[in-house]
Amino acid sequence: MAGSTRRKFLRDIAAVSGGAAGLGLADRGHAQGFAGADYDAVIIGAGIAGLTAVRLLSREGPGLKVLILEARDRVGGRIYTHPDREMVPHGVEMGAQMVHGSKVATWDLIREFGIQTRPIPGWGAKDSLVFNRGSRAGKLDEAMLEGLYGKLESAMTSFEGMDMSWAAFLQTLSLTPEETQYLTAVSQEFSAEAEDISLLSVLHYETAWAEVMDQNFQVVGGYSQIIKKMAESLTGKIELSSEVNGVFWRPGLAGVSYRSNGQTQTLTTQRLIITVPVGVLQSGALPIEPALPDWKQEAIDSLQMGSAVVANMLFKLDGGKALFEDSMAYHTPGDRVVFLSPHGPKGEVQAIKAWISGAAAQEISQLGEEAGVAQLISWLESATGQPDLAGRLHWSQYKDWITDPYSRGSYSFTRPGGLGQRKLLARPVEGTLYFAGEACAESPNYQTVHGAYLSGKRVAEDVAASLDIYQDAPIIELF
Repeated sequence: MAGSTRRKFLRDIAAVSGGAAGLGLADRGHAQGFAGADYDAVIIGAGIAGLTAVRLLSREGPGLKVLILEARDRVGGRIYTHPDREMVPHGVEMGAQMVHGSKVATWDLIREFGIQTRPIPGWGAKDSLVFNRGSRAGKLDEAMLEGLYGKLESAMTSFEGMDMSWAAFLQTLSLTPEETQYLTAVSQEFSAEAEDISLLSVLHYETAWAEVMDQNFQVVGGYSQIIKKMAESLTGKIELSSEVNGVFWRPGLAGVSYRSNGQTQTLTTQRLIITVPVGVLQSGALPIEPALPDWKQEAIDSLQMGSAVVANMLFKLDGGKALFEDSMAYHTPGDRVVFLSPHGPKGEVQAIKAWISGAAAQEISQLGEEAGVAQLISWLESATGQPDLAGRLHWSQYKDWITDPYSRGSYSFTRPGGLGQRKLLARPVEGTLYFAGEACAESPNYQTVHGAYLSGKRVAEDVAASLDIYQDAPIIELF
């Protein structure tokens, strides 16, 4: 927060509270808390974690004054179904893609809103075609792959050493360069390069994931339906295009500075819930004064945002012949470049999704949208052996999550040595600053919509409990 803004915040607080030393609790019949506080709780970020928190707080205490400040001109964060393209019936997903499992918490919302889903076919080895960028795709060697993953599973099961990177772990397996390339696909599940991600976090995640994952589901009409339904009942509690550029806090009170309609606004709140991705927290784009305690900063720094670029492309088919069926996928050996057909062919057109991660995503990102889409089409032409796909492109939609200023990546993964830090990331600071979002969820829920949803529920419960306790607290002087 700039010095002048901080000083203005302090002057305003002093003015409305009868002087700095007089800053105390308000009417004890209401959870308003400190005199002069504009809100009981303010949430930064209107993704699913923030929306869940404000919905539950509004239900928990109808008299509570709550507000969400959202930098984007829309709600949803990294859940984003593109609104301008008609792709019946499943929607064009640019962010979150699917519901992972038949029993995850997201089904609470799906059932509440009566939203339709459909199971997504699994992409197995027999349906997958592998290619190197610029080459024709071919069948996987199933026997080779089965033996390779058997060797990997045995090594993972028996591992008892200290944490290291996934790349360092692969080096202990005496693999050929080709085998190593295939097994980097495990790190690409997190949109991470093998040298950046914690081995122990992968082991913990894979074990927990296997216990809950049974089937992926697509939200018919698009994931943003859930977000839209959540936001409909929150009129007056969400301010869009409101980018927070500073936080100043003391135990029991926080001040927020933000830009809205070209003007700098300030407000105060008893509890501040921060749901922005860790990439934003690490970037310095959200200054917090005083600085967060060392244990909290260490938790933030123990994580890293994955790299992902997503492109949806609609092609006119040559004589109605599908590029490939919806149970197939084209991918590079390390899964940095994946092409799939989430909708299947429809009449004379077919939508193809490109999911690019890790180093390949960084390459595409540096090219920019126009050149990036052209490169993806070139790779797809080579992989499928179908020429002139560029000439048959009807439209494309492109999303670079790496350069998005309000996400700065796809979702969080754990750096070597960072196991267990997510619990600390989720822990409040001095009963005043609270944190939520997928990065605050534990294995196997982080990186997922349902993980962010669960974190929103947890933080709402924590804040509601703290406000109830606070009503009976003695008068406290802050300054």
